[in-house]
Amino acid sequence: MEKSILARWSKKVFLEELQGPLRLNSDNNEVPGPNFTAVVIQTHFRSGSSLSGDVLQQHPDAFYIYEPLRAPFMLIPMGKDMIYPDGRIKKQPMNLITEAQTTMRGLLTCDFLNVFSEVFKSDFMLMGKKSKQYFTCLEGRKTSKNQTKNRTDDDFLACVHFLRSLCLQSKYRVLKIVRTPLDALTIILNDLPSLKVLHVVRDPRAVIVSRNSIGYCPPDQSTNSTYGCTSEICERLESDILTKRKLGPLYSDRIKTVLYEDMARRPVETAKELYQFVGMTIQQNILDYVYNITSSGMKNDCEICSVRSNSTYHIMAWRKSLDKDSLFRIQDRCNYVLKHYEYTIY
Repeated sequence: MEKSILARWSKKVFLEELQGPLRLNSDNNEVPGPNFTAVVIQTHFRSGSSLSGDVLQQHPDAFYIYEPLRAPFMLIPMGKDMIYPDGRIKKQPMNLITEAQTTMRGLLTCDFLNVFSEVFKSDFMLMGKKSKQYFTCLEGRKTSKNQTKNRTDDDFLACVHFLRSLCLQSKYRVLKIVRTPLDALTIILNDLPSLKVLHVVRDPRAVIVSRNSIGYCPPDQSTNSTYGCTSEICERLESDILTKRKLGPLYSDRIKTVLYEDMARRPVETAKELYQFVGMTIQQNILDYVYNITSSGMKNDCEICSVRSNSTYHIMAWRKSLDKDSLFRIQDRCNYVLKHYEYTIY
């Protein structure tokens, strides 16, 4: 399909199609625009959402993008202007949450012309089975012209167009988001009636230890705390609880809270529940895949990947890292969250 799309490349044609409702697949059959299910996996950094995203993207009709907000959340606070695929420039000042909402809406509706270019250029695109084909497209264009020729803006635009065609042909469009609160999805739930939200929660004690292990939760000298990110993490979880309470009656069938610990203890059963919630049919090969990455003893040597040699053991590993004083401090600050999700307090 890539060849058929890129063979008719012209910048004018691609811009027109990116702006308009491209609805043709490789056989020139119309692709129904509104007939899709949007899925956002919403959680916070180091909460185990990679597993949920990886499980959902095993469905052959899923288009999955891993943490697309990383680039905007890094560049916008630095005062950087942002560029769109057609060359338009979004000048500062910008509201981070507003831009995050626009980016999520653009990706879920395949409106890639209104998604910042840096989103597509992120190496996180390699984490999606379909999204990584963007880089395959770039390499293909480079090879077809000259091995030493640098990539051009035309190459980038052509491959964004190719990626959009994959998005449009996918019935399920899935984003994994770790940088915005649950409340930021309210406006998108209103805009996209097909949107389903998987709200993934992990024991805050495990999240804190996990962040600390990779340098994202340094000590706080002002409070004499070994884990300086404790208040931030628990505040965010508390905010999400209040949002879920507010949105629950309005979107009871569209927001589902999933505990990472359930996914780790009962991976196959939880995978079935996720697929049922989204409206996907789960096949045996997908169930086999879930078992293999969580329970078969496969090597887990990637910090951001979903593979765990023994996911049940992994969920309690945090206890070995916390001294009693730190444990009591964290449990005192996160008491509301721990009780709400019925985690054991030691």
